Amino acid sequence: MHRSAIGFITITLCLLALVAHGLAGKKEAKPMSLSMTSSAFADNGPIPQAYTCDGKDISPPLAWTGIP
Repeated sequence: MHRSAIGFITITLCLLALVAHGLAGKKEAKPMSLSMTSSAFADNGPIPQAYTCDGKDISPPLAWTGIP
């Protein structure tokens, strides 16, 4: 083999080893959980008419937790 071919193979193997080591060291990401609540209505309850286009068409009070 030519010296350049041996050098190319050596560099390729080193890069593959670095990539494999990097992938093996990563931990699996946990899914994030976003939660939204409102004091205007119960969980899975109906939205009061005041907060719809048939009422005052205003936004209900909302709160978020778990924002990424």
